[in-house]
Amino acid sequence: MERRVSRPRIYDDKDLLTRMYVDEGMTIAEIARELHATSVTIQKYLKKHEIPPRGRGPRKGRRRTAPPPRRAMLSEEVRRRMLELVRSAITDAGPDRSARLRELEQLIGLS
Repeated sequence: MERRVSRPRIYDDKDLLTRMYVDEGMTIAEIARELHATSVTIQKYLKKHEIPPRGRGPRKGRRRTAPPPRRAMLSEEVRRRMLELVRSAITDAGPDRSARLRELEQLIGLS
């Protein structure tokens, strides 16, 4: 029967966890990813080594990333034309319907 060889648990190092969590301000999830462990495991070892938990919310000393830029609003003229095309496409079943739908797709930016 083969003996199972256990790997050293790098996350059991108090100094390493203190440096990452307290000094560098890393989150538990970031530490877990870095050390190839789960967040629950990191929480367990932080508690074991009596490293005090941080409060929830933004981390001090870290820059927040800017929110993604908002898309420009459609001009009133484009909105009016789109509404007109949609209404006519709904009520009209003739050959012009396909042309109106194509124009609508171009206005929206689908084609």
